[in-house]
Amino acid sequence: MSSESVQRHKRGPKKRLSNTAVVTFNFEEECIKKMDDLCKMLNLSRSEFARASIVKEIKRMDKKESVYLARAVGGIGIFEREDGGGLYKIGRSKDPVRRLAQLNSPSTKLPYTLELVCSFESANADLTERMLQKYFESKATPNSHEYFMLSSSDVQLITMRSFPPEIIHSIYQEYA
Repeated sequence: MSSESVQRHKRGPKKRLSNTAVVTFNFEEECIKKMDDLCKMLNLSRSEFARASIVKEIKRMDKKESVYLARAVGGIGIFEREDGGGLYKIGRSKDPVRRLAQLNSPSTKLPYTLELVCSFESANADLTERMLQKYFESKATPNSHEYFMLSSSDVQLITMRSFPPEIIHSIYQEYA
């Protein structure tokens, strides 16, 4: 056998593929090579690496937070407005109900109780929270960027999610 025929045998038969198929094949091949390199570096088998990647993605999805609106009730009554509005907190948490329970605990010593009005998931809750707080900045209470004296129409705007486009974008776009 000549050296030319041995080399041809090692490379395998030549196949006619479209340009797209070659590009796709090369991309997949490159991804597999990178995955194998990572597996070697991390001392993992391919299945262990795939399992770890899936767990990581589930944890990332589990981190999704909600933005919430809570109303201050009780206390000495200074938190209510004639138009039905009042003192509200705009915040974010993975679990708004649990967060409000923490805030309502005796250790925080709030002169009122916070009741959940609404909450909604956001792909980028930190940004959405900051944008809402900026949007209602003129209604913020002194020395606080989380508490606002909102009218009933302001509350309706939040509960109906009738926000300006940039706030809507922050809710649905992970890294806006």
